[in-house]
Amino acid sequence: MEAARFSVEAPATSSPRGPVTVPTLVRAPAVPGAHRIEVRAMRDSDIPAVLALVRPISEAAFLEWEDAPLLRRHLATNGPFTFVAECGGALVGAIIAGSVGVRGTISHVATAPAYRRRGVASALVCQTIAGFRAYGLRRIFLFTQDRNGPARRFWARCGFAETSAESTWETDL
Repeated sequence: MEAARFSVEAPATSSPRGPVTVPTLVRAPAVPGAHRIEVRAMRDSDIPAVLALVRPISEAAFLEWEDAPLLRRHLATNGPFTFVAECGGALVGAIIAGSVGVRGTISHVATAPAYRRRGVASALVCQTIAGFRAYGLRRIFLFTQDRNGPARRFWARCGFAETSAESTWETDL
């Protein structure tokens, strides 16, 4: 498989805590004349396509209460960490991430089935990590389902390690 090639641009974006400059990754097409894959900040207008992409992917563990109004509010406070990938004008990937206190968190990463294993998820993660670094965050956490072997292997390849000294506690409101 051909290694991903990216060009980098650095537009300024803003957050509730001030301006943040996050590089934009653009993947060169693997085949001359093919559409390139571009990663850019998610916009409100992307929300319906993001929901349509993420909801059918059971591995994404997207919950029924994660809806357009919630995602819109999330973008208002965590825009510098939440991105989409496009190819030929079609949305082919998304990452929903944010900051929680002094840590970054990645809630969901999804890639359209036809675009998997092409570096889309990796590009989205790189973009989000660049946003976390620019923001001054130095630790990221995320959750995977124990039975989701492909996700667990993906995150290990991205440099993440499973923690053994912590338990996850949660409640629905």
